[in-house]
Amino acid sequence: MVVPAKRSAERYEIPGLQGVGQIEASRGIDGRTTSATRFFAPSRLPALEVFLAAVRAR
Repeated sequence: MVVPAKRSAERYEIPGLQGVGQIEASRGIDGRTTSATRFFAPSRLPALEVFLAAVRAR
């Protein structure tokens, strides 16, 4: 999920902040599953597919 963050950028004085992205990731190893929620603060508001590709490339 990626959402615009113009008001947050102004409120918290974060120049250039265009949006906030959230990824919920799960990973299974040896029958155990771990989950994590990651947040990203992009300087431009990409399409969802572009955002996901960038996150996966990290």
